Amino acid sequence: MTGAIDRARTIGLVCLRWVWGADEDVPLGALVASTPVVWAVLLITVSVSTADYLWHGQVRTYLGVSTPSIARGQWWRLITAILTNGPIGGKVPISGPTHLLGNLVTLVLAGPRVERFLGRVRFVTLYVTASLAGCVALLVGFRYFSWYAEGSSMSTFGLQGAIVVLAFTRRNRSRAEWWYLVASWTAIALGWLSGLVQWGSATKILHLGGFTAGVALAAAWSIEGTKKRRLGFATVSALVVASLVLAGVVSARARRSDRSVTARVFFARRPALLTVAFGAIWVNGMGNGPLVRVDPRAQTVGAEIRSGRFGGGMVAAGGSLWASGGKSVIQIDPKSNRVLATVRVPGEGPWGITATPNAIWAALPDKGAVARIDLRSHDVRLTSVGRTPYAVSADRDAVFVTSYNSHRLSRLDPRTGRVIATTSVDEHPYWIEETGGSLWVGAVGVVYRIDPRTLRPTAKIDIGQDFATLTADGRGCVWAAEGTSAEVSCIDTRLNRVTKRLRLGLREPVAIAPWGHDLWIADYGTGLIRITP
Repeated sequence: MTGAIDRARTIGLVCLRWVWGADEDVPLGALVASTPVVWAVLLITVSVSTADYLWHGQVRTYLGVSTPSIARGQWWRLITAILTNGPIGGKVPISGPTHLLGNLVTLVLAGPRVERFLGRVRFVTLYVTASLAGCVALLVGFRYFSWYAEGSSMSTFGLQGAIVVLAFTRRNRSRAEWWYLVASWTAIALGWLSGLVQWGSATKILHLGGFTAGVALAAAWSIEGTKKRRLGFATVSALVVASLVLAGVVSARARRSDRSVTARVFFARRPALLTVAFGAIWVNGMGNGPLVRVDPRAQTVGAEIRSGRFGGGMVAAGGSLWASGGKSVIQIDPKSNRVLATVRVPGEGPWGITATPNAIWAALPDKGAVARIDLRSHDVRLTSVGRTPYAVSADRDAVFVTSYNSHRLSRLDPRTGRVIATTSVDEHPYWIEETGGSLWVGAVGVVYRIDPRTLRPTAKIDIGQDFATLTADGRGCVWAAEGTSAEVSCIDTRLNRVTKRLRLGLREPVAIAPWGHDLWIADYGTGLIRITP
């Protein structure tokens, strides 16, 4: 047994030396010590990403890159975006730890060879420049990018680009180097081919920007002779200047399109969802702070309710406001703004909430279920509805719920909670709004109009962008808050098409609450704003 372990250790060390480009007789300790920058980068990335997970994704909102953040002058994000590795949505969702692990594997496999052959200063320069190039490529490739892009993959793809060049220029130095050329190019090509299927458009652009920067810098530094230093400096300068100029152009375009608003209400936390109830606008966030009550007439914060980690939907029922709060649904007295009851629900916490005459219904995304909370006894019963349900809506006869990753809309009996009908849609359904006798279901890039009795789609409206939430204004418009494009769009319920788009410039609209002839909009970047459409 001991002999087998020794052989495995020996084989593993031989492989590490080959992958990292070290001599055959270099001890493991010296091998690791020869590339200190790689391990420092690894430690920093793990530390910042872990802090982001512990603080429920708040770190990335200060470090990630987006068009509004850069247009406001927060240019450090073009570099700091590589420090956190949050979850990635899309066809194949990836959790934050999985995202981090994948980037660390690339860093450990490619980083030591790049640092050994290029040197510490050039390694840091390449790693940072690849982040800059990837972020700017994203801003240029998308007309408007609001959500905070982040992840070390911009820089690790820069390392892959450098490996492509280094493996080619060193291929004739030894047989081991020739085989490294074959293995590394094959692995990188397979990674790109699989990524073309799995990655979203934004991810592809980020990776391509970082990869291109890595290729360009490694090629400049691989030139032999006296021009090597000058060519490398010129390449770095050209990449940095071009990136900053392009980012400046994108920022200027965003600022020019910034729409003036009639009122603003600032508060410290980022808003996510709104509801109008009891003569006020109630603002909930992402589970990291108080519930905010805003007086729309005085345009001021009327109260902040801090008894719980509020985040998610809200609904008025039985003379109280019910709100998602951490792992609970919280009952609030709108007269005193005090918490009356806290009802624990399973899992990490609810998101969408609705009400029927006798119950509160809360979607539990991580449990794949809807919780029915009896208004009198506060008893909780669960109904399984498919993977990641986010939104719920109700009328007198039924409760409706979307299941994002199951591509499903379900109809539940309001008395028993039993699923009585389901329908499938092509895209990922997220939000539900009921108006004009129809269900309006927002999915990725489209909005479905659905007959609530049969669950059959009667119209499919392409809104051209992803969106956050839907809201009916009672005057024939279903408004879509399109945070990723800085717009709010009116879907005319008579024509079943978008008839009006309001450009909001640097704003990041994630929710809308109609108030009279105005719209109050949750701006994820600055607070609450009011516009007159």
